[in-house]
Amino acid sequence: MEERRWHRFYDFWVPRSLTYPRQPLSALLDFAANQYGERTATIFYGATLSYRDLRSQSLRLATALDALGIRPGDRVGLMLPNCPQFLIAFYAILRLGAVVVPLNPAHGDHGLPFAAAGRTGRAGRLRHRETALGGGFHPADRAAGAAGVNADLGQRRWRP
Repeated sequence: MEERRWHRFYDFWVPRSLTYPRQPLSALLDFAANQYGERTATIFYGATLSYRDLRSQSLRLATALDALGIRPGDRVGLMLPNCPQFLIAFYAILRLGAVVVPLNPAHGDHGLPFAAAGRTGRAGRLRHRETALGGGFHPADRAAGAAGVNADLGQRRWRP
């Protein structure tokens, strides 16, 4: 590999490049669910979610998003904080071959027009309550309900 300027700052044991498996990222979740199914994938405010449940819920949401017309190459805005629902939606979108566009919930409505600038897709203009997936937004609620995604994580319920 060609030596780059920044390589001189690497410690001697740090490789200059890595080899990545030629498989979709969603396959890693499938592997983890098959290999470590009942182990804890996330802990959020004391509520746990296993790898098997994470895969199951992401598959259900992927089915619902497919029914809503999400296709490979589509960009799907995802406005959620760091929570299990983000992972569920992230893997569901990737499983469909769509592109996850993470949107910062701290920006609120003001960040959406900038995130949508230059966006191509069948949904047309990006509108806050109709095309962005996130806590309390209409399509996410509809898709999650249609998919039967369990937002109750154990005895605790997270609300934005």
